[in-house]
Amino acid sequence: MKPPGQRPPAPPLRKKAPLRGLPRSLTSCQNKGTRSETRPSVTDIPDRRADLTDRMADFVLAHGLAAASLRPLAAAAGISDRMLLYYFKDKPTAIAVTLDALTRRLADLLEASATRRPLPLGRLRNRLVRQSLDQALWPYMCLWLDLAARAARGDTACRATSRGIGLQLAAWIEAQLVTRDPGEAARLLVQIEGAVLGRAIGMRDTTD
Repeated sequence: MKPPGQRPPAPPLRKKAPLRGLPRSLTSCQNKGTRSETRPSVTDIPDRRADLTDRMADFVLAHGLAAASLRPLAAAAGISDRMLLYYFKDKPTAIAVTLDALTRRLADLLEASATRRPLPLGRLRNRLVRQSLDQALWPYMCLWLDLAARAARGDTACRATSRGIGLQLAAWIEAQLVTRDPGEAARLLVQIEGAVLGRAIGMRDTTD
């Protein structure tokens, strides 16, 4: 007989069996409450990196460089910030690759929108100012202003990229001028820059 007032011993604890049909690695992650990310094979890395770059380029074009910290970039790419650093050495590398992709996109847009035959200065100016303020090119003009502002504060990477965009635009203008004069193209580029800046700060009457 049990002494009065004594409780029966508690039953032994049973070990929780892993879920059947799942690999050991997944059940381990479930038990720890963590999530694992699978690294791609070496042959898949270039394609995956290109896809991530396109997604980050879309993000930067829509939200600007100020929003392009590591976590938002990774979220836009659809991966964790840890995995983003698996594909790109560090944040400056990811930004540099993204800006390079955007520069190439801009080059394609400029080529597609060029006139079929060269125009006189006055007609070309009116056409290019309208194009620069158009919905297709405007996000790139905003990015260019952003890069130029950072370059003015001493950011050498932004200076190199913004200079490259400036050279692209100058060549685009020169190829569409009847005179093919580099000096005339440079002066027209300054006028386009002024129109872009005027719209950006709300001085629409200077661009209409």
